[in-house]
Amino acid sequence: MEIIRANVNGENRVTFLCPHCERPYQVSVWEYKNVKHKLAVRCSCKEQFELHLNFRRSHRKNVILVGEAKNLSMHNSSWTVMTIMNLSIGGLRFKVLEPISMQKGDTVRVRFTLDTPQEEVVDKQVVVRNSRDNEFGCEFMSPTDGEQDLSSYLLEPSA
Repeated sequence: MEIIRANVNGENRVTFLCPHCERPYQVSVWEYKNVKHKLAVRCSCKEQFELHLNFRRSHRKNVILVGEAKNLSMHNSSWTVMTIMNLSIGGLRFKVLEPISMQKGDTVRVRFTLDTPQEEVVDKQVVVRNSRDNEFGCEFMSPTDGEQDLSSYLLEPSA
């Protein structure tokens, strides 16, 4: 089955074309937010395809950046080596090699260096929004701090 990826706008609407007959669709998908992101669709031309909904507010770039993290919600927490897997203007996802005491809602300080010729250092506080095993999805507490550096970095093509 063919897969179509569509970005959901701020009004929880999505616009896409049938991959077979190119009929345009614009539909509300608010009922699928936080519930379902893959839908089986049958067009009026009788063909079926799969629609993958992207509810993200900003572009996410896959990266491999090494840095360190410290859980500020725990007293006497030490720095832990992390690998950032993806990065956006609003947050990041990282993993640690060794188990770390960190959970949803914790405040964490992250430091890492961008892989650019200028080697800009990013030092920010984040809030853990989700975790699985040794991976943590985090949101920047102050997204506008250093936004210019991250914006230009995120627009660069991946190597």
